[in-house]
Amino acid sequence: MKSLANNGGAKLPDLADQTKLIGTGLIKTGTRWARYSAIAMTIIVAAGCSTVALGPTGGNDQSATRGPVVDRRDIAHIPDQMPAADGVTTPVVRPTLARTPEAGAVNASPPQPDNVAGLLRSMGPDAYPPEPDDASISGYITAQEPEPPGDLWQRIRDGFAMPELPTKLVQQKEQMYLKRPDYMNRMMARGSRYLYHIVEEIERRGMPTEIALLPFVESAMNPVAMSHAKAAGLWQFIPSTGRAYDLKQNWWVDNRRDVVQSTRAALDYLEMLHEMHNGDWFLALASYNWGEGSVGKAIARNKRQGKPTDYLSLRMPRETRHYVPKLIALKNIIENADSLGVALPELLDQPYFVVIEKTRPIDLELAAKFAGLSVAEFVALNPAHNRPVISASRNNQIKIPAANLESFLTAIEKHEASGQSFATWRPYTLRKNESLAQVAKRAGLSTEDLLKANGLSSKRHLIAGTRILVPDTRGAKDEQIAAFAAPTIVEIVNLPARYHRVRRNESLSRIGKRWGVSTKTLRAWNGLKSNTIRSGQRLLVRQPTRQTVQTAANGGTKVLAAARTKTLVHVSSKTHTVKRGETLSGIAQRYNVSINALRKWNSVSRDRIRIGQRLSVAPAKTITRTAASSGGSDAAIHKVRRGETLGRIASRYNVSLASLRQWNQLKGSRILVGQRLRVGDKPATKVASVTTESSAVHKVRRGETLSGIAKRYRASVTDLKRWNGLRSSMVMIGQTLKVAPVPAGKRSKKIAAADTSIQPASSLRTVSHKVARGDTLSGIASRYGVSIKDLKRWNSIRGSKIQLGDKLDVKVRASTLTRNKRSGKIT
Repeated sequence: MKSLANNGGAKLPDLADQTKLIGTGLIKTGTRWARYSAIAMTIIVAAGCSTVALGPTGGNDQSATRGPVVDRRDIAHIPDQMPAADGVTTPVVRPTLARTPEAGAVNASPPQPDNVAGLLRSMGPDAYPPEPDDASISGYITAQEPEPPGDLWQRIRDGFAMPELPTKLVQQKEQMYLKRPDYMNRMMARGSRYLYHIVEEIERRGMPTEIALLPFVESAMNPVAMSHAKAAGLWQFIPSTGRAYDLKQNWWVDNRRDVVQSTRAALDYLEMLHEMHNGDWFLALASYNWGEGSVGKAIARNKRQGKPTDYLSLRMPRETRHYVPKLIALKNIIENADSLGVALPELLDQPYFVVIEKTRPIDLELAAKFAGLSVAEFVALNPAHNRPVISASRNNQIKIPAANLESFLTAIEKHEASGQSFATWRPYTLRKNESLAQVAKRAGLSTEDLLKANGLSSKRHLIAGTRILVPDTRGAKDEQIAAFAAPTIVEIVNLPARYHRVRRNESLSRIGKRWGVSTKTLRAWNGLKSNTIRSGQRLLVRQPTRQTVQTAANGGTKVLAAARTKTLVHVSSKTHTVKRGETLSGIAQRYNVSINALRKWNSVSRDRIRIGQRLSVAPAKTITRTAASSGGSDAAIHKVRRGETLGRIASRYNVSLASLRQWNQLKGSRILVGQRLRVGDKPATKVASVTTESSAVHKVRRGETLSGIAKRYRASVTDLKRWNGLRSSMVMIGQTLKVAPVPAGKRSKKIAAADTSIQPASSLRTVSHKVARGDTLSGIASRYGVSIKDLKRWNSIRGSKIQLGDKLDVKVRASTLTRNKRSGKIT
């Protein structure tokens, strides 16, 4: 352990006192550090980094500081330099570290963008700092010892302990690295920030220092690297392995990217693998890359075959086979850098960063400002933090350059004395009729930046009830940040129709269970008359819907409301059963389609077909039927087929039985073959438009017959049958019959046009004539001066027969009408 003192001569407690003070938050009085008693700090130096603990000093909610939007997806690569603060004149070396900041170091920090969009741009690749130079890495001078710090590369060489790997792959990898000096330099520059800490941890555990080179192989020393398998960080932990080794991964942090915590987890894992393989580091490394289970199976397979079980003898994937040779190649290059002509960057044997342990949240931008760093530089040392505010309850550590510690602590003290808040982002819930754009505008952000700050996509349609983090100049209470695990999202989700391609041996019931749909509904949606389906057939298994979905902080989802936007009916393609002697080209000619279309519809790659095979000879199509809930559309009409029931029709169109009865004015469930049923709702204005000249429908009463109803409404029995899809003249009590087939507007217009060909409509008068004994059509027409054709048309008469007592409508000129003086009737 090492102690840290300032230039004024006041030193931290010695090793024994530090050990006692760790975790207590107490500092000896009478020293420079007593001024921070309200912040309660403990400083230790262990495993290659210093640790400073900062405690809360009481809450206050007044701050004008706004945090940056930080989204790890915006970081193309980690900055290649973390420069020390200007003005470092006092050295920090082992065993005692001391440093004096330049006067006004806090005010000399890099200028910060005044808006979140600017901060995001400052984190782009073009704004990254240059490669570390000698001053940034070795900006320390001797405090107590005349000798400067040693060379960390030499310390790494002294700890090499792995044997040689006798394979040509090692030489190939050496040449690969040597031919890419720029790549090597970038890796080494990034590694200058982290190597001291990694080497300290490795030596403390008694492991070979070749392990310190493993992050070069895994991630090119990039702590924000992400593989296609979702492995992250310097040591490339996949999510499951990271959780197994206590690396938190949540909305706030991903500790797989934390340099200190991921190094601890990686070395724990490697130690376990080394012990599992009885001290064979090559097998341990192979297990780290491929998985211990896979390596174990490969070893067992070689044992069964009587083969050796060392690393080079195992059958493994190409990546794992090249994995250890890469590490040994790097070892050889570092060990023989001078003879190979490789100029390694100077790397002093001293810690680059210190770790601050805090117990309260702080804005990321504010922490970067106090550390004398830009946001990009601060994120390079603290890539585990995902949000613009750092939550102490999720990861209570931040890292800053060791040279900037004094100025950081001074800035903390001044900020607290000013009464300003350390965290300005607080939870906020969208209200009714409030948009995210309105909230972002009030906060001084763009909608895109606010979404990025909360890790949300711009494609999501957020509505009232959504709870997110929003910047607020009034500040946030510590307990608000601690209680906020992640956003609660309420959004509108439009789900399109979903189709399923039938596989071999699949049944309709099995498909229905998979998609949560009944067999009857599947038949209705796909126009199927039975449960028979064929391999390759395309079935509609989900109707398009609009859902209101809530996603809780723990990731669980719940559908709050759902409505079908429209009802689709997928009509299967027309099929042809192949007969003996038929060919694909012959079938194509028969149905007037191309051979390529037949191949596409039937997934046939060649022209070979077999007898009995069912081929689609017309493409399947999907038609839209108005859903029952969409009251503004015209209703669909269904003609009743033999064997159909009202319940089956309701299931086919996915409507309720009660609605079907209401739309068709049915009291029971009895329907007739050929009867036309309305299978969707229709608005009142539309219904009114289809009423006829007389009543649109007639409900059959006791004792009525079809012929009697036809006479009553001056229609023929044939027309009544045709309008109602009847095959016989039998009617039932309560049955509803259409008694006019044409809408009023169209029928009246047609009749008026016909009548005006004879005489103006305004001069015509309709009278009723009761057929008397001996009356004929020709005689009645002659009596009223009209044609037989008109008389038939007005009364829907097809033949020439009339019955005694029938009443016939006759349209005559008003001037020809006379009143009978005896009876008073118009004749």
